[in-house]
Amino acid sequence: MGKGRWVAIYNEFNMFDAKRFVSGLPNLPGVYRMLGKGGEALYVGKARDLRKRVASYFNKHGHGPRTQLMIGQVDSIEVTATRFLRSLALPT
Repeated sequence: MGKGRWVAIYNEFNMFDAKRFVSGLPNLPGVYRMLGKGGEALYVGKARDLRKRVASYFNKHGHGPRTQLMIGQVDSIEVTATRFLRSLALPT
């Protein structure tokens, strides 16, 4: 197996490090976007406390099958923190 092939296999198993990511989030209101490998939006949500809400996806057990499937597909998460909860109104 050549060196280039090993890197390709390694990258297929590269997983999103949720614990590390969550530890850097602020305890502020905001919007979070869970993205798949292709950058597609898997879920968009809002939270009064970004750190607590995003951590709840990775710390709790007993999620429904749909949520478990989504969590398994997360490649990255984007967040936008705000100072005020009322600024979280998402356009419809």
